Parts: sequence; structure tokens; C-alpha cells
Amino acid sequence: MRVRLLVCMLLVAVICGIRVPGAVSAEWGFGGNVGLAGWFAQWDHELTDFDATSAGLYGPSLFIRTGPIGLGLQYYTGSFDVRFASDDREYRTDRTDIDVILSWRFLSMFHVSGLYKRIDFDWHQVFHVETSIEGFGLGGGVSRMVLDDRLLLYGYAFYMPVLDYNQSISSSGSVSSDAHGYWVEGGAGWYFPAVHLILKGGYRIQRITVDGSANDWAETTQGPRIECSYLF
Repeated sequence: MRVRLLVCMLLVAVICGIRVPGAVSAEWGFGGNVGLAGWFAQWDHELTDFDATSAGLYGPSLFIRTGPIGLGLQYYTGSFDVRFASDDREYRTDRTDIDVILSWRFLSMFHVSGLYKRIDFDWHQVFHVETSIEGFGLGGGVSRMVLDDRLLLYGYAFYMPVLDYNQSISSSGSVSSDAHGYWVEGGAGWYFPAVHLILKGGYRIQRITVDGSANDWAETTQGPRIECSYLF
């Protein structure tokens, strides 16, 4: 249902609005934005029965463009408090997510992109567990301004066919496997031209499937995301 909603937001962004203003579009020239983002995510894991709560993942965002070419960076860091169904104790998992995106924009509002993705988990349990997921993906999206160039509608999606999953457990060695996944996000923003700020809010779903030795399993991270950026 949520994926369908995000796809609908993508279509709305395509068909609505008029032109994209220079402050939030890729008009020919140099520009970009820098800001802070927060992802208030829920984390679910098919292989392990646990409840994970978090105050959010936070970090800086940066996007620089010259002409139709853009380079973006998003870094999140935070922690989850994890409680397993078979254990009354609560454990902490530190997590970082990094997205590096190289994009090419065309027809003012569309873009195609290449993605580098890395996720790191650091489990603090009776034994120490470090997990990393790293690889590349392809995707694209659309952004469109309406209401006198104040309201931004956007959506984008990435498919990550080539991911490496690595887990190191202090008590039993390490495990490596192939993985694949996707993430999709849709939302809206409001532009404040007097101060060159844009405030965006959306919903992101990220799903990683690991090729297990017996059965494949997946983990899903999803939740609302907000971002405040200064445009230059």
C-alpha cells in the first residue's frame, strides 16, 4: 500500500505544476544545497524476531550540480534499541547509512542516477557483531514545482542489484553473501525564497534481501523523513 502511494506521488509530480524555478532545479549553471536530514525509521528483520525502536537517524545532506550533472551525498547515523522475543534484555545497535548519487537531469524535472550505497551495523550484545551492506544501484525520479514555485513535489526510486553482505561475529567468525534491494521515496517540500531555505518531508522505504545458504531473507527500514536545506 505504501509503495503504491509513493508511485502515485511520483505520477502527480510529473503531471502537475508548471516550470521548475532555478533555486530548486537543475538549470544550466552551478548551484546546489546543503542541509540536515532526519529519518524516523522502523526496522524489521525477517530472520530474527525482535522489536527495534529509535529516536531517528540524523545527518548532513549535500547536493552540488553544474549544468545537468549533479552529485549528492546523504549520511545518516543513529542507534536502535533492540529487544528480542526470546530475551528480556535490551541491546543497542549503532547504524550508519551512506548514499552517494551521481545524476543527470533532463527535460527540467526528470533525472536518471547511479547510486553507491553502504550500511553499517554495530551490535552491542553479549558477543560483538559487525555487519556491512555495500554496493551499487541505478534509479531515477522526478521533481516538480507548483503554487507559484513554492510547493515541491518529488519522488525517486533505486534498484540495487549488486550488494555485498558481510557479518563478523566475535564468537564464531564471519559470514559473506550476495544481496540486492531497493529504496523508494516520495514527498513534498515548501520553498522560502527570502531565506533560500526549503523544508521537505516524505516517506522512505528501503528493503535489502540477502541470499542465504538455505533461504533468502530480507530486512526493511521505513519511515518518514524530513530535511531542511539552504539553497545556493
